Amino acid sequence: MGPQTRRLCVVHFNDVYNIESRDVEPCGGAARFVGAVKSFSSRNPLMLFSGDILAPSMMSTITRGDQMLPVCKRIGIHCAAFGNHDFGKDTNRLADDVRMRIKLIEVANDFGIPVLSKFVQASGFPWVSSNVIDKETGRPLAGAKRKHVMQWQGIRIGLVGLVEWAWLETLATVDPDEVLYEDFVETANRMARELRQQEGCELVILLTHMRLNNDIRLAEGIQDGCAQLILGGHDHDYVIREVNGVTIVKSGTDFREFSLLDLELEADGALSVGVHRVEVNSSFEEDEQLNDELAGFEGELRIISSGKGTVKHKFRFWESVSRDNVLSSFLSSLPPELVERKMDEVLGEVTIDLEGRFSAVRTQETNLGNFLTDVMVAACNTDCALLNSGTIRVDEVIPRGPFTQRDLAKTLPMLDNLVTILVNGKQLCDALENGVSKYPALEGRFPQVSGISFVFDPQKSPGHRVIRHLTRVGDEFVRETELYTLTTKEYLAKGKDGYDCLEECPVLVDGENSPPLQTAVMNHFEAVRMVRERERDSPAHRRWKELSHHRQSLVLLSRRHSMVQHISQAEQTGLD
Repeated sequence: MGPQTRRLCVVHFNDVYNIESRDVEPCGGAARFVGAVKSFSSRNPLMLFSGDILAPSMMSTITRGDQMLPVCKRIGIHCAAFGNHDFGKDTNRLADDVRMRIKLIEVANDFGIPVLSKFVQASGFPWVSSNVIDKETGRPLAGAKRKHVMQWQGIRIGLVGLVEWAWLETLATVDPDEVLYEDFVETANRMARELRQQEGCELVILLTHMRLNNDIRLAEGIQDGCAQLILGGHDHDYVIREVNGVTIVKSGTDFREFSLLDLELEADGALSVGVHRVEVNSSFEEDEQLNDELAGFEGELRIISSGKGTVKHKFRFWESVSRDNVLSSFLSSLPPELVERKMDEVLGEVTIDLEGRFSAVRTQETNLGNFLTDVMVAACNTDCALLNSGTIRVDEVIPRGPFTQRDLAKTLPMLDNLVTILVNGKQLCDALENGVSKYPALEGRFPQVSGISFVFDPQKSPGHRVIRHLTRVGDEFVRETELYTLTTKEYLAKGKDGYDCLEECPVLVDGENSPPLQTAVMNHFEAVRMVRERERDSPAHRRWKELSHHRQSLVLLSRRHSMVQHISQAEQTGLD
């Protein structure tokens, strides 16, 4: 280290959704995260964020991310890039659906560019989006900047925000045809040169929201050392890599950890990077100022999420959020005790742990994925079902025992309308190909299925991985021209997340005439309860007891009988 060496401290984090802490270490939580970050305040760190903060979470379903504004301000973010979930999901199922499903207390998750633009303006710090431009305005989306230049600890720094093409495909509120997309490697090299040559920047940092393989491709494509640091999001795993002289850092998820980077910039421009992973555990004190600012949100969150103690705050966070008047009056009329009671309500019992971790649901078949797609088949009476794993948000193992409304809300925090479409064998196999095309990356497009069995070879190139002659629907091998009824999310049927092969398929039952996935799950548990009550005192009850509760559900689901049919059969055989 020479006499002209300059030092810079950076704090980086990404992909945060829930402001509350959890019971296991690292326990995280927004207030404790702020406390942990503030413990390094003497080092005057530059605070950088790589996207995904507005959604999805149970609270954002109501607030549209408003609870994150005080969090951002207390953290003191200096610059950020967009994540795909910051654009949210566009649905319009309002008061009627909530009235039918008080149990979830869920409203329309109608985010989109207007909501994000308002958040960007209110946040008070710059957001950068460099390789996606609105065709109509010629500018980045939602009020972002193409690049940002700042002086910090005597170093002139240029910041660039980059996303992958697949990022665009996941957006429900942005049409890829209405934006101009440039490959992130081309954008990075061009803008890094501009920042150095025209803006006098000594250090260029790339903020990204894309999968690790694309961060690696970006690092490999950097020319002449024009950028030396990539701070990424989208993946929820903690990662440190060095590729082509470029350091890549991804800093975990959900306020559980962050990266503390020590940078040393030599007079000749050489950069050395030291990275320290900080886990936000219970040894850090919570930031009381943030707790006070979140009091209204936190009070309501205890009603919806934690189930501990009594509500001390009369503030209702939904009263500060503009929405449909009928829905607003309906929600504000609900007694807090009712909400608490409903979220603790047991839907059913599961006698096995349900695997919901991203590392599992996005790479393999899981029992939670099987359960949800079996419910979809039963609810819509179709041949098969396909669900993208990005729908499953719980990111933990749901323990055996009572399965509550809270468990359901954590697993499926976004309102997901189901549709039934007619697909031929080729289209179905193409959909499966898309689902496994990014494997082993933890992509949300990875499929969880019911009524379908298939094999894929990850060693083969994307688009050729599914062994089509071994693919089955039910007990029959799939034929390219054969037609099958498929239940999936409306989002996928519109061609999102790479499932463009489904976009032209005839819609047999649209989202307005199908139950949302959350409702289907609740109806399923209710159906099982009704059947078990009718059969409780019957000789057939022994047959049910021999099976796990989860398997009992699947017995009913696999036959795809309606409750009327099943109860009718029970009555005919004397089961009452």
